[in-house]
Amino acid sequence: EKQFVFNSGKGGVVYAFDAANGQMLWKTPIGLHINDTLTELPTQPKDAAVTIAPGAWGGVETPMAFADNTVYALTANTPSIFNATMWDAHNGQEALLRENGNTHLSSGTADLVAMDASTGKIIWDHKFEHVAFGGVTIVNDLLFTATLGGEIYALARSDGHVVWSWQGPGGTNSTPAVVGDTIIWAFGLGDSPAVLALSLSGDEATLPAPEPQKTPIMTPEGP
Repeated sequence: EKQFVFNSGKGGVVYAFDAANGQMLWKTPIGLHINDTLTELPTQPKDAAVTIAPGAWGGVETPMAFADNTVYALTANTPSIFNATMWDAHNGQEALLRENGNTHLSSGTADLVAMDASTGKIIWDHKFEHVAFGGVTIVNDLLFTATLGGEIYALARSDGHVVWSWQGPGGTNSTPAVVGDTIIWAFGLGDSPAVLALSLSGDEATLPAPEPQKTPIMTPEGP
């Protein structure tokens, strides 16, 4: 029986390789792709700008998950604006800073995609209105992830519909820990960093309500 190795990255493409010889078996682009096959940027006019996605903060940046011949991947859709000289940047560090500055997380979105592990065919694609870096965690028949703004989601593995969601007390880019009937999540973006334990044996009425934030929790640049 053939063994597979799966990989992805900031290019927003999921790959499958034969574990025995490294041969690529399939590749599937997921999420938003704009001008990402360009081999060079225009030099005229001098200030010509090109929007490219996945951008500086885009693509598959967090761990994928696998179960029952299905690969699950979360990808961030955050286009960046590029220029051939990055507006006369003096060095690579300055160019990178300008690239980051031309990427707006506050308007980013995300996709959680389920793919057939044998063929790479997309089974379903759930779209989030906000950018997400929460990875994918499988718990029985559910998938857990979170947006950068701290919205926690439990999605059905079967078709990707939202089973449960909750707004956490701050923003997060962490993946949770699961122990028994309890899932533990860290929230570090906002005024009151916290680690919370959510349990199946708990009462939804006891969930803490998020406190008003003195500073934005969506992104470092604001909501």
